[in-house]
Amino acid sequence: MDTGSTRLGRRALLAAGAAAVATAAAEAVVLPGRVAAADGDPLRIGASNTGSHITRLQTTAEGALALHSDTGTALIATAVRYSAISATSMDAETITVWARNHGAGTGGNLGTPTQGLNAYSFTPDGDGVYGYGNDPSGRGVRGQNLANSTEGWLGGPEGVLARAPTSRTALNVDGKVHLSRSGIATVSKNAWKKIIADVALTSRSQVFVTLQQYRSGVYVAAAQANVDSDSITIYLSKRVSAATKLAWFILD
Repeated sequence: MDTGSTRLGRRALLAAGAAAVATAAAEAVVLPGRVAAADGDPLRIGASNTGSHITRLQTTAEGALALHSDTGTALIATAVRYSAISATSMDAETITVWARNHGAGTGGNLGTPTQGLNAYSFTPDGDGVYGYGNDPSGRGVRGQNLANSTEGWLGGPEGVLARAPTSRTALNVDGKVHLSRSGIATVSKNAWKKIIADVALTSRSQVFVTLQQYRSGVYVAAAQANVDSDSITIYLSKRVSAATKLAWFILD
């Protein structure tokens, strides 16, 4: 038996084993750092990927990227500066962003050929667009036309506000208008005034009244807003010979 050869073989085995252990330890140390892939590295699924340049996906098929999640959000985007998501369509006949909720029957489009935003809801009592503000001077929804210098908003200090320069129309209604502070009242025979109670009034309230039936020599002499009692008193020029209807409404 060659004792020297045996010793050499054992030394080689020990050296090889030590090298394998060192390699495994080095990989164990380096691997966590490689979880955050850098520029030029393959995209790693289930791990963070970090780079200093844009990652582009390009295809000639219908979609360059398809995301799906059974239990959560399929796409989460966060940006410290600028936009978290930027979408551009180069075709004037297509939609830039197309979103659908098939379960709820709602959806919307951003950047359509004719609209910046298009939203719909097929659910009972659903809202195509819902906006809200949480400040007394804020607005839920605001729209503005820079070319015409017109604007309007919903859910602000006023429920609805429409504003336009004197050369433009602030509000154009094509159809019926319903005012909650309006109605029909009847002045009894031989009476010359009518009190309408439980009407919300302010110091700026203006009351408008017209006769709905012709009575010779009878006209509305005055309509008085009683702010303290939340009522209005309508005075006629004289007593009526028969019950007479009045129409009234209030503006502030």
